Amino acid sequence: MNNNKLYNLLRNFVSPIVCITSTHNGKYNGMISNSVLRGSLLPEIPRIIIVISKRNMTHDMIYNSGVFAVHLLKTNQMNLVWELGFFSGRTKNKLHNIEYEFKESDSPILKNGYAYLDCKVVNCMDVGDSTCFLGTILKADIISEGEILTSEYFRKHMPAKWSDKYQEQLKEAQEFAQKYGDKITYKQWKNEH
Repeated sequence: MNNNKLYNLLRNFVSPIVCITSTHNGKYNGMISNSVLRGSLLPEIPRIIIVISKRNMTHDMIYNSGVFAVHLLKTNQMNLVWELGFFSGRTKNKLHNIEYEFKESDSPILKNGYAYLDCKVVNCMDVGDSTCFLGTILKADIISEGEILTSEYFRKHMPAKWSDKYQEQLKEAQEFAQKYGDKITYKQWKNEH
């Protein structure tokens, strides 16, 4: 199978589009991801897995603080994808105009999503260009009903004026992954968080 066909096949394995927030040293940030997976089959041990590119500021915040929150978004929240996914927290405060509060982990919890999962990292795995974090869920709630935003919905309904920037950032992310994708280092998760 050629790489383009395989890439399109792998698109079937993406999660809904989510916002991931974190905190470190009094700073807060958020980003958009579609790489989230349930991390446990046991209701009494609720866990979630997120895969975050090392090029994202939120990656470093999660790695250094050991906390994050995952927010399921609704289809009427495409504006959050623009605000949190198309810009870097290194150049602007992405949460400036977004309402949030704090729960267990001190990660920002968006007030207007479908649901949130407030988490503490219990383990991680280096995957080259990204880190796979396993989080135990400290607190979770459904905030409001609505249709959950999926990658397929986003690609079909993305405003045309976003397309060039989306393609540019996808290319940059793939170039970063190409450089670091096979450089995997074993690191023991530090439990002092």
